[in-house]
Amino acid sequence: MEQVFVFLYPMVGLISLAGYMPQIIKLARATSADDKIALSSWYMWLVTYTISIGYGAFHLKDWLFCATMAVGLASALVVVGLVLYNRHYRFKLKPQLAPAAE
Repeated sequence: MEQVFVFLYPMVGLISLAGYMPQIIKLARATSADDKIALSSWYMWLVTYTISIGYGAFHLKDWLFCATMAVGLASALVVVGLVLYNRHYRFKLKPQLAPAAE
């Protein structure tokens, strides 16, 4: 049974990436900044991925674990980046200039 999980574990990163892709595609194709995404949750996931990578590197010394966590971290960073980009740059409301007084 151990060998089955040793074989399957490297696929976790690919499965994780596949899970993030619909959200990434939705954000990339967005037509407005109205995404209803709670960034506070995503920030917590970024922190937990970072801690997990540190744990894997310094305690477990398991580079496959670190690489798997890094895929999740990179995917979450893309989601956060797209949300921030859409909200603050891509769909930022342009100030309207008042018409000149005659």
